[in-house]
Amino acid sequence: MMNRLYDQGKWEDALALLRDTLVIPATLCYICNAPCEKICRKGDVNRSVSIREIKKELVLKTEPGTISKPESNGKRIAVLGSNPAGLAAAYHLRKRGYDVDLFERDLSVLVPYIQAEQLPANLLELELAVIKKMGIKIIHLAEYPALNEYDGVIAVVHNNPNPQWLVPQTKTKQPARLVLEGRKLAAQMDAVLSGEQSDKGQDSMTFNSTYTRFSSSEKKALDEQAIVQSNPSSCLYCDCDKKTTCKLRLYASQYGIKSTRYAKNSTFEALKRQQINNTIRFEQAKCIRCGLCVYNSDNGFTFKNRGFVMEVVLPEENKNNIKEALTALCPTGAIYKNVE
Repeated sequence: MMNRLYDQGKWEDALALLRDTLVIPATLCYICNAPCEKICRKGDVNRSVSIREIKKELVLKTEPGTISKPESNGKRIAVLGSNPAGLAAAYHLRKRGYDVDLFERDLSVLVPYIQAEQLPANLLELELAVIKKMGIKIIHLAEYPALNEYDGVIAVVHNNPNPQWLVPQTKTKQPARLVLEGRKLAAQMDAVLSGEQSDKGQDSMTFNSTYTRFSSSEKKALDEQAIVQSNPSSCLYCDCDKKTTCKLRLYASQYGIKSTRYAKNSTFEALKRQQINNTIRFEQAKCIRCGLCVYNSDNGFTFKNRGFVMEVVLPEENKNNIKEALTALCPTGAIYKNVE
């Protein structure tokens, strides 16, 4: 989604999304080894999307816009340690209305994850200023104070003397994964203080699926259509346009489904998109063959073949009969409205 907004010239929106995901995105880009670029499918065609450079450009060349200060819900949280997990936990708790004090006791704010000489001057201060504008207090102390006055404590420091404090459940040192861990800790703390299940932070992570590598025919199609040069970011938009409304994804998240448990044996090409009209597309690879589009379109979608090889297709002569209402009826991202 960030690349879509970037290509549309909506840089403020792209920056807001980026900051909401990584909290200190440009800083992380200077210390991250870019695992996302290593698995970018466009690398099969020519070269991967330069995701790190796009993120740096968004932060350094875009005004952050209005930084909202969420209304307080009256509860106070102490976060001990300001590595990427601590910063992310503080950020997402503040967004939920908690008053957050972030305590840092040792050296640089991100030691050992970063050294000052790796960064452009004042970049980290620029990103931390955004966090402070939200109302988060970053307090440097030689020793942590008494914490009895706080409603909850999150500790991302190595030594944790109190079993009541929430702590990361991973030993990863990868900065982006630490941000994810901080987000999970914030969700878990919110669940505890709001009286919900205390394991909410562990179970509420959204299901994600992955594509396989491009087939030879997909590579040929990309080359023929010159898709690789069609937008500023050169992104192929492999994400899903209905990622927030896909019922299959919602249920998979709810029931803790893990994609690695199931064989990926689809024979449909993931990049094959049928343009129905100016606003609607059909991606057969995302179709679960529920038949809703077939039963709710007159002379529109139809079934082809039977049994395990049955598929849903849209004959070219039926394209003019497809109504936009089908995009909401489709439970997955197979039928959707264009967003780029």
